Amino acid sequence: MPRHVVTDFLDWLDEWTLGVLVTWAVQPEWGSGVLTLEVPDLVAERLLGPASGLPCSPA
Repeated sequence: MPRHVVTDFLDWLDEWTLGVLVTWAVQPEWGSGVLTLEVPDLVAERLLGPASGLPCSPA
């Protein structure tokens, strides 16, 4: 009997990114899958950079 595994988007995030989400989340919009973060400039630069695996846009 085949098993279907449903993965959560959190499964593919690294520990640094998970820490950012937990630490600086200010407004989750669960229905649309949008999470607003208020982060320091250096963190924002990393999240918005090409190496980030998280789709982000500045407010």
